[in-house]
Amino acid sequence: MRGAGAFRHREFRVYQAARFFSIFASQMQGVAVGWQVYGITHRPLDLGYVGLAQFVPAIGLSLVTGHTADRFDRRRVVALCFAALVVCSLLLYVLARAREPN
Repeated sequence: MRGAGAFRHREFRVYQAARFFSIFASQMQGVAVGWQVYGITHRPLDLGYVGLAQFVPAIGLSLVTGHTADRFDRRRVVALCFAALVVCSLLLYVLARAREPN
């Protein structure tokens, strides 16, 4: 199969699987946060604020992340980022469960 040579390497397959599941989980989390915000406020503008809060840090931190990727071991950076995503997801879960239903 042409163009699939990288998939012969176990590390690349593991990386791609982790990347796929990370992106999938982030998309699910974004939908859940938007759903919860709209359920609480019933205002479409607040959904725009959620999207803005997800987008602006990517633009604002692009230079810092590029410098970090060049200066430090990328495997550790990716592992640290995945760990931070897990912690943030757990905190969002705890906050969502602690809130009294309307």
